[in-house]
Amino acid sequence: MTISTTQRDRLNQIRERANSARGRRAAAQKALDAAKAAQDPQAQHAAEVAYQHAVGEVDVARELEAVLLSQAAGVSSGAMFGTESFLDDPETVASLEQLAHSSMPIGQLNLGPLASREDLIGMLESGSWGPSRRSLALTEPALPDMTRQTAFYGTVPQLRRRLRLLDLIPTMAMDGLQFAYAQESGSLDTAEETPEGSLKPQGDQVLTDALVIAKTIAHWFKLKRQQLADVPALGTVVNNRLTYGVMRRVENQIVSGDGEGDDLLGILNTAGIATVAFDGSVPLSDLSLDGIVDVLTAEAQPNAVVLNPTDWAAMLKVKSVGSGDRLDSAGAFSTPADQLWGLPAIPSTVMPTGQALVGDFTAGCTLFVREGVNVRISDADQDDFLRNQLTMLGEGRFGLAIWQPAAFALVNLAA
Repeated sequence: MTISTTQRDRLNQIRERANSARGRRAAAQKALDAAKAAQDPQAQHAAEVAYQHAVGEVDVARELEAVLLSQAAGVSSGAMFGTESFLDDPETVASLEQLAHSSMPIGQLNLGPLASREDLIGMLESGSWGPSRRSLALTEPALPDMTRQTAFYGTVPQLRRRLRLLDLIPTMAMDGLQFAYAQESGSLDTAEETPEGSLKPQGDQVLTDALVIAKTIAHWFKLKRQQLADVPALGTVVNNRLTYGVMRRVENQIVSGDGEGDDLLGILNTAGIATVAFDGSVPLSDLSLDGIVDVLTAEAQPNAVVLNPTDWAAMLKVKSVGSGDRLDSAGAFSTPADQLWGLPAIPSTVMPTGQALVGDFTAGCTLFVREGVNVRISDADQDDFLRNQLTMLGEGRFGLAIWQPAAFALVNLAA
């Protein structure tokens, strides 16, 4: 492992910071013990606060050291970030630390990629890009023996749906704002046996021009300047909120984007997909089978059915009018119903209630990534500077190609 001069200096600063924090922690512990012995509540509270501040400083220094050493070794310091993440750059981390303790205006800073295009594609293809399963912050505080002591256990992520549809769709890099392609259509049954000397039959090939345009998908949130002080834990918050929010919107757009303005054109609004009309006399699972048949008839190979959890449950609850026996499930204590007519059934709120999407998601479409998730930070938005808060913006650019509209079928499960 080779460490540059800048990295070595930064490492020495971090270690000095850790040693200083350990000294303050030991002094605070002694003061706390003395306050307990003297039964002085006011002094005990002050010592507890000093102890917790010192513990936090030690944890931050330890995490910063791990980030720096990981970068010097050429490996990523986090499971969710690639080697190009701004959170793996010691200089950027140092700048964020300075911002946390400064009252000077910063204007707008481009922090750089949180997940580069290549890293994001790799995460999507592996299915491992999503939020961490850890519910706490990156580091858990060491808890001293204190009566009724309140300790910060990190940030508990908000409940959120799994973006399982993204696991079905191929992902590729995209260069430039847009690119054109041609969609082939026409009859494939024009070839015939031809006697000698006879006119041979004409083929039927139609090429229709189509275009993929990269669209920006972004959102932002505000945080207090002091919250930057724990920079490593900021990585968890930024990744969980900014990256997930962008990719959740991408998944929504893949299904329901209307193609107007800066929206992607989603599958449900693409001309040429098959549609199964609702029929109240037909079981919902049979309607889904009709959609599967439509995709097969188009000579595609359906590989999943995506439907709203409410409709998924309605299918499982269907019972015979006479006997009350379940028609399409073995009941609550059977194997989970993760397949529908042999295809993976994916319950997800990305689908509106009353609709199911059957498709050959592998051949039917591709998600193109023009830019990964980039992050900017500013105190110049609205009255941020006066309120001592910062605005953090995350955005990416994506394009969607629906290569084969006939590879999809919309099944209406309600009137």
